[in-house]
Amino acid sequence: MTRRLLRASFLIPTLCFAVLVTSNGIISTHISLQLGKSGYSVPDIGLVQAAYFVGLAMGSPLAVALIARIGERRLFALCTAIGAAASAGHLVQADLVLWSMLRLVMGICLAGVFTSMESSLHAAVSNDVRGRLFAYYQLATYASISGGQFLLSAASGSSIEPFGLTAALLFTASLPALARARDSDNSAEKLHHFSKASFSDYRKVLECCSLSMVASGLSGIFLSSFYTLLPAAAAGLGLHEQEVSSFIGIGVGAALFCLWPVARLSDGIGRPRTLLFISSVICASAAMLFSYPSPQALSTWGLAYSAAIFCVYAQATSDANDRLPSSMQGAAVAMILATYSLGGCLGPVLTSLWMDKSGHAGYFSVVFGSGLVLWLSSFFTLLRRKKESRLLMRT
Repeated sequence: MTRRLLRASFLIPTLCFAVLVTSNGIISTHISLQLGKSGYSVPDIGLVQAAYFVGLAMGSPLAVALIARIGERRLFALCTAIGAAASAGHLVQADLVLWSMLRLVMGICLAGVFTSMESSLHAAVSNDVRGRLFAYYQLATYASISGGQFLLSAASGSSIEPFGLTAALLFTASLPALARARDSDNSAEKLHHFSKASFSDYRKVLECCSLSMVASGLSGIFLSSFYTLLPAAAAGLGLHEQEVSSFIGIGVGAALFCLWPVARLSDGIGRPRTLLFISSVICASAAMLFSYPSPQALSTWGLAYSAAIFCVYAQATSDANDRLPSSMQGAAVAMILATYSLGGCLGPVLTSLWMDKSGHAGYFSVVFGSGLVLWLSSFFTLLRRKKESRLLMRT
């Protein structure tokens, strides 16, 4: 039964989703490198890349409204087709305003893709297989990001234009999506009820899940800076374009091997302790890379840092779901996504401004500061929950 469910509800949309994530990863890295070659400053690059997360934040509520009207499958196909056109638009010229608008459009499209994908998976499975299904979903996401970097590395040594490659990939993904969109879509009513219930409980979510909100916002800072400005920082430390894309691909690949062990660890010791461990790795790696910036340090400590930051968001969502009833799941999803998008908007801007003043190694000082905030939040949350547990035992 489970295998049949995975094949019918998971395989085809996830393959399309994997192609989309692969394409977005290629675009993100290639934009940073191309703008740097064209003579634009690091803050300029950060502003262009921040537009994607602005689009992600704008597209999330819009996606919920559209799903209630046209369904997940049609929205998935629509966003895929528009994303392909936006990708091809980068071929016109390397212009800050044009590329910022295109990244904004891509963010809106990816918000629709993420929302439609996850809502359809929620509607298709029961609780007894949901965890396994979403674990595969997360692995598919990171594997696609890693694969995109290796495709970019291969394309940089040939005559293939990366933006043309991503447009072709996106159009390819839209074909099965369009075919699925022709089928009837009966889950919109369920999602409408789900989303309607979520927007009335933000305050309670914020009170119960402050650690999740902090972790999701910092995850946005970590990951947006990783995709948008780490290529520039790595290039400034002496890596060539092909080496930069390969490093990012290997870094994301390292995260794949950490997802299951970290998830299992958190099930045993709890989310705050796991986040305490993750933030310690982030701070130690960032401190070493800031103190001894070199390609050699990047190949060791950089991989540890890359693997750690990709585990933060999963812990944020898990901690929220641990502490909230299922009726408030929608509120948690909306709050976490909004906070993540806010962090994604701020990350490239703040990091690029600091890098412009302190040099390429300044990237890692921002990472260290963010990791320290996560460590303190996890530490004080752990103390508070221990106190709450002792009070409950006395009563």
